[in-house]
Amino acid sequence: MCERRGTWPDRHRHADPLYRHTGEQGALVTEVPLARLGRSEELADAIVFIGSDAASYLTGHVLNVDGGHSAN
Repeated sequence: MCERRGTWPDRHRHADPLYRHTGEQGALVTEVPLARLGRSEELADAIVFIGSDAASYLTGHVLNVDGGHSAN
């Protein structure tokens, strides 16, 4: 799993300097094609998928959960 910075729960915000500077959050969002930060639920959904039978034929794949940032 390769995650991009997202809107994680409040308990993690103290460790992330981006949450101290709203201007930097806005600059980060402009780099993401979906034009928003990811939600923790979206990352969790991808993790559940990788661990499910629906992904049983996937091998050696990197799933980028980054709102399209890596495709830029």
